[in-house]
Amino acid sequence: MSRACVQIAGSSEFQIRLRSYRNDGGRAADGYCCTGSPGGDVNGRCEGDCRTFLRICLSHYAAEIASNQPCTFGLVVTDALGNDSIDFERLAANAAAAAAADDDADDSSALTLPAARDVADNSTVSKPFMNPVRMPISLRWPVSRRIIS
Repeated sequence: MSRACVQIAGSSEFQIRLRSYRNDGGRAADGYCCTGSPGGDVNGRCEGDCRTFLRICLSHYAAEIASNQPCTFGLVVTDALGNDSIDFERLAANAAAAAAADDDADDSSALTLPAARDVADNSTVSKPFMNPVRMPISLRWPVSRRIIS
């Protein structure tokens, strides 16, 4: 009778598809205007646009979310993607059209979307912004072994 040992390993990935983002008030996360007077003009309206980036943090459940909470499973921070209104589906379509129109372009110019940084284990890796955003989950799962006889 022979025995074989089978080792099974797995990995996980979190994906989120972004459709659009709107910041009609032109205010930063702290509530102040991004440009001009911090409180806005005499009517409280902000004068200019904000440069929008995203911080996508995958963490354990928390009833209240703090901007500085640790990201247990993964973190992606993008470069500035646009201003106060971003249509991610249109950006992706434009990037795909630009890449198809210029088959001779190198990888750095074929995709016009800004980069995203996958921040895991205190390292930063720049890569083209893709939608859906894919984040490998950094949780280690126990390895399973099964002996087959």
